[in-house]
Formats: sequence, structure tokens, C-alpha cells
Amino acid sequence: MVDREERTRLAPSRRSAFETAGDETTLSLARLAEWPIGYTPQPLLDRAELTSIFSNFIDIWNLHRSFYVSLTAFLNTSASARPSDPPPPLSPVLLAHFPYLSLYTPFVSSFSDALASYAALLKSNGAFAAFIAHQEA
Repeated sequence: MVDREERTRLAPSRRSAFETAGDETTLSLARLAEWPIGYTPQPLLDRAELTSIFSNFIDIWNLHRSFYVSLTAFLNTSASARPSDPPPPLSPVLLAHFPYLSLYTPFVSSFSDALASYAALLKSNGAFAAFIAHQEA
């Protein structure tokens, strides 16, 4: 469990429904990658730079996580049904997540801008370039 101080420090100021549910995800990503990019006392990138590269990555990650949990619950329920029973419909799981597919639009439409920002930051920010080189090694 994430303590309140760490959650406050790592949580973005503007929060969507998926981000609210995904503080654990944000912390896990930061810990996994040893990520000093945006959620540490001395970040390598400021919020605008971070957003220019990763846009709504956390929202999409949390959509995947939510869909996975729902689909797993559905499959577990389906597996416990008797073979003679018809399978339960999958449509409620899909319909519950369908409205959030629009999260992909800004991510995909800003991909070329994200690559340009990434390339520019590699040239202008030595600490960021060193961090990326270390992660790619």
C-alpha cells in the first residue's frame, strides 16, 4: 500500500477518474523504471516537457488495467459456469470501457509531436539524455 505522503508527491495535480484509481500504477511505474523524470524532488523534465512526450499515458495505462480486471472477473465467472449453461454475454464488459477508447485519440494524434519533443529534449537536456542512454543500455 502507498502511504499518503508518497501518493501526494507522485500524484499529478489534474486527475482523471482513471488516474484517481491509478495512484498505485503511477507509483509502480516510477519505482520500476527508477524514474526521476517528473515525480521526484529534482525532476529531469518539468510537467510541460513530460506531457509533451507522454501525453495521457497514465490514463491509457489505467484503462488497460481496469479492462484487464473486468475481463478477468468475467472470465472467472464464465469458467465457473456449468458446461450446459450458455456463456454469459461479454458485451457489458466491452460497453463499460467503450467510452474510454477516446483516450487513444490524443495519444495517437500527438505521436509525431511527442517524437519531435523527445528528440529536442535529448539534444537540449543533458541529464535527460544521460538517463535515457542508461535506460537503453
